[in-house]
Amino acid sequence: MTDNPLDRDLEEMIGTPQLADAVKRSLQRLKGGAAGPELAEMARELLSGGTDLRSVARTSAYADPISQGIQQYKRWEADLSPDERQRLMGDAQAAIYGDDEQTTESRTTGL
Repeated sequence: MTDNPLDRDLEEMIGTPQLADAVKRSLQRLKGGAAGPELAEMARELLSGGTDLRSVARTSAYADPISQGIQQYKRWEADLSPDERQRLMGDAQAAIYGDDEQTTESRTTGL
């Protein structure tokens, strides 16, 4: 367990260290401006310890940019073919959990 409040919150909320690390890497990309200035500010605040995940969830300050990002993602995902979606899922699992085919297969099938 880490002393960093964000790391602790991510591990507690998400459940696996690998997925928590992936979320933290995404926050680093957001901090760099990948999704606009509002979410860059949010990521900077989270990563610096200026706020925590629960506070972000309770505030309306980031609600619009987060909602817009979710809608944009849903539109993008809806345009994917089933094969593209499956490939991306496999790529994401490999990036998060490693290239262990058996582990990836059991996560995909639940076996």
